[in-house]
Amino acid sequence: MLFGHNSNVKVGETVYHVQTEDRGTSHAVIDTMVYHSGRVLHRRETAIRICFRWDGAREQALKERVSTQHQAVLDELRSGV
Repeated sequence: MLFGHNSNVKVGETVYHVQTEDRGTSHAVIDTMVYHSGRVLHRRETAIRICFRWDGAREQALKERVSTQHQAVLDELRSGV
């Protein structure tokens, strides 16, 4: 299962690209990377627990966690963290 988001955010005159994705069952993490001019400036990985029985509720929870992490990194960029 792979879910993700891609956003461009402008801070001052600099545009950053933020990419967040679920890496799937073989590498159970939510991975967010911040790019500028093709270089990775920041990376955040959050381990997730993958269960053998996958259902709609767990899928929705994972989508929400991916979205929450993506939004948190965007907010941190905008605030200068």
